[in-house]
Parts: sequence; structure tokens; C-alpha cells
Amino acid sequence: MKLPFVIFLSVLILSSCASEESEKVKSIYDDVEISLNDGAKWKVSPEMKPYMLKGFKLMHEFEKSKDKDYIQLAASLDGLKNKFVSSCNMKGDSHEQLHAWLMPYIGLIDDLKEATKQEDQEHIFQQLLSSEEAFNEYFK
Repeated sequence: MKLPFVIFLSVLILSSCASEESEKVKSIYDDVEISLNDGAKWKVSPEMKPYMLKGFKLMHEFEKSKDKDYIQLAASLDGLKNKFVSSCNMKGDSHEQLHAWLMPYIGLIDDLKEATKQEDQEHIFQQLLSSEEAFNEYFK
């Protein structure tokens, strides 16, 4: 009699683990069409890249800090994004691929500037962190 209960309990535990995996937060970049350059990462111009790297560093420092001023973070990221965009000197396919990555990133910064609920701010922040993963996957 105990064997059916053990089997039932095992199936229940395994199915709950599978559902946790499917509930993983979906990245905004999961639906963005970015491709590699014949299997290689696209090169970002040296004039532009420091602003993006500084933004990523800022996000990691924010993640570790106890002070969670999302509005200030959004303002800082927005300033760096403006410098990144104004320094753009890229052309062709690399520019188009970078643009495909950049538009959702800009939208996330704008969303963070407007968000008032902490849970919304945290969700947007997690999406911003995933933007770095996407950037590093396709660009160097």
C-alpha cells in the first residue's frame, strides 16, 4: 500500500520541479531577432562601447547595494545611453543588429523611469540585467 503513495509523491515532486522551470522569467530579448555575424560577435565601435560597459557596471553595483533608488539608476543609465547613441558611428549590418538590441534596452530604461511600484521596478531591473547577457552574446 505504501508503494503507490511513494510513486504518487515522487510524480508530484517531479512535476512541481518541471513547472518551476517553465515559470522562469522570460527575457524581453527572447523575442528580439538578433543574429551573429557568420557565427561571430558583431564589433561595437570603440567610441561607443565604454558607455555601455559603464552602464552594465553601474547595474552590477546597484544590484549589490542596499540603496535601491531605481529612479536614480534610470537617470544614470539614461545619461549613459544618450552618450552611447550620440557617439554612434557604426554603419551597415553591425549597426542594424546593435539597433535591434538597443531599442528594447531604451524601452526598459524608459519603463524604469516611469515605474512607481517596487515590484515593477525590480522586474524591469532584472530585464535590464538580461539585456547585458544579450549584449554579450551578440556583441564584442
